[in-house]
Amino acid sequence: MLTAWDIEKECVLALPDYEEIAELAAMREWARAGRVVCPVCREKLLLRAGEKRCVHLAHRVLADCPHAHVSVAIIETRRLLYRFFQDRIQRGKLIGPIELEPNVSGLSDGACVDLILRREARPPVAIVLLEAGLKPDPRWMLRSVIREQGFAFRPVFLSSTLKPKEDTAGVFLLNPTQRDMTHKSLFGLSEDDYGMRDALHFVDYERAHWTSLRGLHLEHPPQVYGTESVRHSPMSELLWSESQAEWTHPGEPRAKIAAPPAIVPAFTPPQRHQAISRSGMAPHRAQLQPKYEPAAWITGGLVCIGCQVRTNDWSMATPGSDGCVCKTCFAKGIR
Repeated sequence: MLTAWDIEKECVLALPDYEEIAELAAMREWARAGRVVCPVCREKLLLRAGEKRCVHLAHRVLADCPHAHVSVAIIETRRLLYRFFQDRIQRGKLIGPIELEPNVSGLSDGACVDLILRREARPPVAIVLLEAGLKPDPRWMLRSVIREQGFAFRPVFLSSTLKPKEDTAGVFLLNPTQRDMTHKSLFGLSEDDYGMRDALHFVDYERAHWTSLRGLHLEHPPQVYGTESVRHSPMSELLWSESQAEWTHPGEPRAKIAAPPAIVPAFTPPQRHQAISRSGMAPHRAQLQPKYEPAAWITGGLVCIGCQVRTNDWSMATPGSDGCVCKTCFAKGIR
C-alpha cells in the first residue's frame, strides 16, 4: 500500500510524496513509533524499502484488509499514475487534488478504486487498475457504485493483459472484463470522423509506457476486436484532456461531434424592401443557414431503461425515444 493515516496530523499521507532519503527515514521512524496506521483497518504499519523491493507500507500483522493483498504491479502502477497527475497539479495544469487509494464504500471483494481525480465544476474521475479480469458480480458492482457516486469511470489495464492476435496488426483478443469496460472517446480517429468510439488503455509500469486502443469494433464473436488506431507513448510524453477526462497522445487527432443535418431554407429572390449588400448581391446562401448546437443526446446522454440513469456510456441506444441500455444493465441482460 502507498497511503497511511497520520494519527498526529489526522490526515492521509501519500508515500510517493515522501520518497527522498531523509523523508523515507522519517516515515520509517513514524511507522516504528505507531504514528502511521492503515487508513482502512487502523492496523499499525511498517515501511518496506530496499534495492530489490518496491517502496511500500505493509501491515505489521497480516489483516483481512483490502490494502493488505495488493500486488507489486498494482502498487507500482498506482505510484506511476499518482506522479503523472501530481506533476500536472504542481505545474498548474490541473487543479486536483488526486486521491491515492481512496476508500470507496459499497464495493465487493476483488474490486476497488485506485485513484480519484477531483475536478472543479466537473465530475471527479475514478481510475481503476486491473491486472486480471473480474467476475461478473464484482464487475457489475464496481460500475454501479462508480456511477451512483457521480464519478467518470476510467479503467486502466496492465500491459500484461494486452493480447494481440497473432499475425494480424491492430486486432486484439479482449477478455469479458475488457469488453465490458470500454469507454467512449473522441480521440485517435481520423479528423474527418464524427462521434465517439470505444477505447481502452493499457500501461506498462516497468517501461513507463502507455498504449491506447481506439475505435474498437467486434470482428469475430465473442473476443476478437479490431481497432481504428493503436497509440503508444512513454509516460513522460503522455497528455491529459481535462474536458474529456481522457489520456491522449501527442498529435492524436480528435473526432468531430456530429451535428444534425443542416436544413437549408429555400432560396427566394430579394424583395425591393430587403437590404442589398454594397456589391448589389443578395446575401450568400451559406449565410442563410442556421447554426446548430450538437444534439442533446450526444452531449447530455440518454436515459437507461433499466436503471433510469441518464448516461452516454451505453451498449444500445434509441435517440428518438431518449432511451438506451447502459453497459451495466446490458451485462445484466436488459434489452
